[in-house]
Amino acid sequence: MKRKKEKKKKKENKENERKNEGLNKKKKERKVFSGMVNGLMLLFGFGGAVASGIVLDRTKLYAEITIYLFGGAAICAIVLLEFFLVPDQEAVILVFAILFGIFGEGLFPVGLELAVEATYPVEESITSAFIYLSGQIIGIVIIFIVPALAFERADQTMSICSTDGEYAPLDYTISITSSLGSSLD
Repeated sequence: MKRKKEKKKKKENKENERKNEGLNKKKKERKVFSGMVNGLMLLFGFGGAVASGIVLDRTKLYAEITIYLFGGAAICAIVLLEFFLVPDQEAVILVFAILFGIFGEGLFPVGLELAVEATYPVEESITSAFIYLSGQIIGIVIIFIVPALAFERADQTMSICSTDGEYAPLDYTISITSSLGSSLD
């Protein structure tokens, strides 16, 4: 009887070890994927910023370029938010993250140029400094607001986090959507 319990316990331990190995492998793959997505988004975003700066210099269509780039970035952000909650959609996330980088970072030189034009008598460096300062202040506010609006997920089947009660997976959909909505104003 005692041997049966020991064999059963050993079998359960082996199964748990296999599950943990699978989870650890999945966590490592997700870390690599998220790093790759961020790196490609920045790389293509740099290209988008250079391209939008060149087009802006040649055409002088400030408002039109801003509208197209902002619209593209908003659409990509919405698609990304939707697909973040769907498992095994790495290709879609990768493509739209790259597009978001192109459109979103392409807005940067256009925004700086528009700010300099709107505040003409003021020196360019002062305008840029206030833009950076306001971005940093908004970033600090968002750092506190996003976790405050997160809540525990009812469906935890997609989570690779520990569900032992100590660290429950959180859903950031409302907090991210509200922070995106505040940036669209």
